[in-house]
Amino acid sequence: MAVGVALLIPAIGAVWRGASFRSDSLNRWQARIDVAISGLNENAVTELRRINGLTARFLVGLEGGNFDPLQVVADPSQLSVPVRTFLNLLHVCGLLRRRFTRFLRLGGLLVGGGLAYILGDAGVDAHFAKLYDVGNLYLASWALGGAGVLSLLVALVGYIYYNRRLSSAQLMSQ
Repeated sequence: MAVGVALLIPAIGAVWRGASFRSDSLNRWQARIDVAISGLNENAVTELRRINGLTARFLVGLEGGNFDPLQVVADPSQLSVPVRTFLNLLHVCGLLRRRFTRFLRLGGLLVGGGLAYILGDAGVDAHFAKLYDVGNLYLASWALGGAGVLSLLVALVGYIYYNRRLSSAQLMSQ
């Protein structure tokens, strides 16, 4: 029973952290996300201007709609890198808000997983302490505790993933 109670301490911490996770993360990341989006948009406009300048150089002599293959000697493959950079900036900018919203949802997963683990642990402890003997209820307690642990692991992986993606977008915007 003492081991079961000791195992509750991390779950209580997870529930406590999960309860304030959304507001703490919002305060920590909101301004950074707004600045990152502005920076990504500005970098995209810079790349677009670069593409425009390169395109204008390639199209010299093509004004008026008359195409003369002898006048076109520029290699348009030089546009591929700036175009890919531009598209990547737009893609990251489009994903940033969605990833931030998903990041904020991890708090609910922490609370739910922690509560499931606490209830499962309490059921298993009560069974082994012989406080009740109701059929296979202890199996349901094991399953609930396991689901809680799995939820907490998913929240941890999600935290690492989204934190890395948000930081990468922030670096890309500079």
